[in-house]
Amino acid sequence: MTFYYGGIHLKNPTLSNYWLSPHSPEWYRQISKNGNAYIYPWQSTIDSPIAENIFDQLVCLHTKDKVALDFGCGEGRFTKKYALYAKQMIGADSSTQFIQTAMKTKPDNTSFIVAHSKHVLPFKRAFFDIAIIRKGPTSIYHHLPLYVKEGGLILGLHPGENEGKELSNWFPKLFPNNQHNIPIQQHLTKIFTKAPFRKFEIHPYHTIEYLHSPLDLIHYRCFGQKKEIYELVSSDIREITNIFKKHQTVKGLPITYERYITIVHV
Repeated sequence: MTFYYGGIHLKNPTLSNYWLSPHSPEWYRQISKNGNAYIYPWQSTIDSPIAENIFDQLVCLHTKDKVALDFGCGEGRFTKKYALYAKQMIGADSSTQFIQTAMKTKPDNTSFIVAHSKHVLPFKRAFFDIAIIRKGPTSIYHHLPLYVKEGGLILGLHPGENEGKELSNWFPKLFPNNQHNIPIQQHLTKIFTKAPFRKFEIHPYHTIEYLHSPLDLIHYRCFGQKKEIYELVSSDIREITNIFKKHQTVKGLPITYERYITIVHV
């Protein structure tokens, strides 16, 4: 699992039997097992504009006194925040562990259910005024015209395909090359033009995230993985530190931070 590239030798964690494919059911189960929350474990600083903050403000504005669905809600951290503004809020996620955690404490106007975007959804037709997809699955867009009222709204936030694109050059084999990924804007446009939506907007946000330390880089790479993967990657800490120092600025290691905010009218 060790490769040599321009004098750099790093292990490829994806070749390990312990590697979990990101966003797979096993990967989500591992995250919920580790801490019952979908929270990034690394420290970083992000230049403005920060799409997450813009998205949260947009959601809070449009959920006021509405019946809202938060699909892909994880452990419900943001669902409960949005629920302060909503008339009624339903959080849905495919992970039973996340939903169990979310249900431990919740506002009176909020409920949580297990639901998968590729299965039959347990919602009444035209029940919601607004649907929220905060880094949730894009496959849910196909179903939402059935469950969001005519004249309703869908708000989405999605990571871009260029996220951390520099890392595959700086840390060969430790990070994959994502050049073959379908651009997220193209992917979303295809979904929206096929579905019976009245109109849609896709707003890209491109900025820089600065990872604070080599350990944060390891956490970034190993997010959602088992301890064996952390141990495997950490065994290259000396080489990782040398590369990190070579490319870091006073703020940290600069990598692309890319998000797309979608505004879809049903």
